Amino acid sequence: MVRYSDVLRYQLYEANREVVSLGKEVDYLKDVVDVEKVRWGAELKVDCSWNIEDGTVGISPLLLIPFVENAFKHVSRLPSEVGYVNIALDQTGSTLRLEVENSRTGEAPRKKNASGLGLENARKRLEIIYPGRYELLVQKTDTIYKTTLTITL
Repeated sequence: MVRYSDVLRYQLYEANREVVSLGKEVDYLKDVVDVEKVRWGAELKVDCSWNIEDGTVGISPLLLIPFVENAFKHVSRLPSEVGYVNIALDQTGSTLRLEVENSRTGEAPRKKNASGLGLENARKRLEIIYPGRYELLVQKTDTIYKTTLTITL
């Protein structure tokens, strides 16, 4: 439960800042992933890669979490299969690349109030903070959902 308290502490204290270090943001993402691993147990395979050249580089707090949360929220949940979430974060120089992929199964009927608001809000926030300095690609098939975000910091 230490990880969960770290997640809450970060959301409470760091989210109000204009910029945090990439190292802190990555630690937060790792904590969220660890909490999800405990929650899912053997029902989900999670692979992560965190390649950070300079953890002191500044980034807007909580910018990357919607992509990670979406993967865990929408991962396939068939009882006969083990789902997966793959996360790769690479930062070299001023380029940051986040790739998040999860297994999926067909289209589940969408609830009336569910509108993809998280992804839309993330796009709007990226446009405000990194106008013309980011690329967000979304790839969806019957079996995978993948987002690739590249930012010039």
